[in-house]
Amino acid sequence: MKKNNKKTSRWDSKTQNMDYFINQLKTPYQSSIAFFDFLEELNLINSESSIVDACCGSGANAFYAFNRFSLKKIIGFDYQEEFLSLAKEYQKNLTKYNEVCFIQANIYEIDDFLDDLRKNKITFNDGVIFLQTMSWLTNWRESLKQLSKLNTNWIAISSLFYEGLIEAEITINTYPDTNSEPISFPYNVYSMPIVEEYLKVLGFKNFYWKKFELKTPLKKPNNINKMGSYTIEDKNGKLITISGPIMLPWSFLVAKR
Repeated sequence: MKKNNKKTSRWDSKTQNMDYFINQLKTPYQSSIAFFDFLEELNLINSESSIVDACCGSGANAFYAFNRFSLKKIIGFDYQEEFLSLAKEYQKNLTKYNEVCFIQANIYEIDDFLDDLRKNKITFNDGVIFLQTMSWLTNWRESLKQLSKLNTNWIAISSLFYEGLIEAEITINTYPDTNSEPISFPYNVYSMPIVEEYLKVLGFKNFYWKKFELKTPLKKPNNINKMGSYTIEDKNGKLITISGPIMLPWSFLVAKR
């Protein structure tokens, strides 16, 4: 397999707290459970499903989905070796995950990923899950264009979205101290109608949206100098998710061909 060194964004294992991925392997996050609840409501996923987990990180969502639905096959890919090492280490001594596999690949170079699948005689045909990644990429259109090459029946996305014709390209700068250069990465919010229209161009016809709202409060991190999700309660008792200086409008999108 060709080693892929091309970066997909400025957000990587050096800028991200690895505890996020390690903890996710121990206990699935509320957002992951709600995401798969949504897929189940739409009758998209069951024990006969074979799917791809795009930008799978530590593989936590792949393992969760496999356990919950007894999937036929799930293939996770990510371009970062550090994240994939976590997934493979977790999988190593658990034979029940034989139908979960991980490949190093770049979302902007899907043809290489497809070549690897063909060489290893790995097949799939149902859908792609694309969780908590798109807002941290530098080119969301190209990522969706590449994923459409997988020619699955559907794609399911979890990202930061706004209902109107406005998007926000946000750059987060975190400073190790007052005298250092910042570590920078994107934290974008995309327009629902703009994303939907682009997916139509790619051949998708039916769209299903669901806003995600946390049901259980998250405590504010002790270190205010690092990004980390927490909640505050509005006057109506609704939990609003915040990370660092910005609010996080999470939504799920399923697009079907």
